[in-house]
Amino acid sequence: MLKTIDFPVVLGGLNSKNGEITASFPDVPGAQSKGQDEDHVIDQAVAELERIVGEGDSIPTASDLSYISREYPGKVIRLITIDVAEINNKHKLVTNF
Repeated sequence: MLKTIDFPVVLGGLNSKNGEITASFPDVPGAQSKGQDEDHVIDQAVAELERIVGEGDSIPTASDLSYISREYPGKVIRLITIDVAEINNKHKLVTNF
């Protein structure tokens, strides 16, 4: 089983006038966040990613960075590494009483 996966996160609005920043994981619908602070927005999106992966029956496949770059031209893209085993252990602790 894979221990870690690198998921691309797409950041938007970094230079917008309204100051709203967005972060989303294209490979994991629902793993997204928005707000005013870049670090906080990324942390919240990662928390959603971990929740979705931990609750899911299967682990989403991460897209290749070059594919994401073509799909989201002009956006800032970063790779976020998640530890699947750690997420699954956290989820078991929460759901098993």
